[in-house]
Amino acid sequence: MAATDYERTQLKKSLHEMGLPQKIGYFFSYYTIHFILAVLAVVIITASLVRSLTRKEVLLYIALTNTAIGSELESELTDAFLSASGFDSRKNEIELYKELYISNDPAQENHEYAYASSLKVMAAINAEKMDLVLMNKESYDVFSGSGYLQDLTALLKDSALLDTLEPYLVQNEVTLADNSLDVALGEAAETEIVTETVTNAVNVSALPAFRKAGFPADIYIGAIANSPREGAIIRYLAYLTS
Repeated sequence: MAATDYERTQLKKSLHEMGLPQKIGYFFSYYTIHFILAVLAVVIITASLVRSLTRKEVLLYIALTNTAIGSELESELTDAFLSASGFDSRKNEIELYKELYISNDPAQENHEYAYASSLKVMAAINAEKMDLVLMNKESYDVFSGSGYLQDLTALLKDSALLDTLEPYLVQNEVTLADNSLDVALGEAAETEIVTETVTNAVNVSALPAFRKAGFPADIYIGAIANSPREGAIIRYLAYLTS
């Protein structure tokens, strides 16, 4: 105990005799690890707090497939919708998935791009983070045939919006059964494909915002079948026609 007290006395004496540079050097020599850990803890806590305070709630996830839009239309599809619906853009947002290329028969130079886009689409749908898809006819055929799109007459059956959208609703084929793979594997003799016609998209080309954008061909919007945000989808479709 006496030795410990002596050492403490000597340490205090030594520190008292040190100049400022020596004291700083002593501090970093003995407390570097503690200092680094403390700084890291402050950085992590600060970053978590900032992220928590600035994180926005995503109201809708919208994919743009085989479709590019300009800044003006993008603003109308995102910020203008938030404003018209009474949402604070500082706390809410519409998330867009851009530059997706979907095709059943992509050209050789686009094959890897189409494959990567398909994986992104499937991952987003499986995670329930895709609600609407804005698409050209080729992409629409793929989404419809794969059964990714909701029947809009069923979605809007209790909404007055159905009558408003009636002139713009379009139908497409949905594949219910397809044994093409079995035929290719020799497990079936004849190809049998069962389909049904479903009203599963809105041709938005004639709507004001899209007409001004000057698309060279028809553009469609459809609702993803497993979306958990059906109320927001209906509100968004109403906004597009308002």
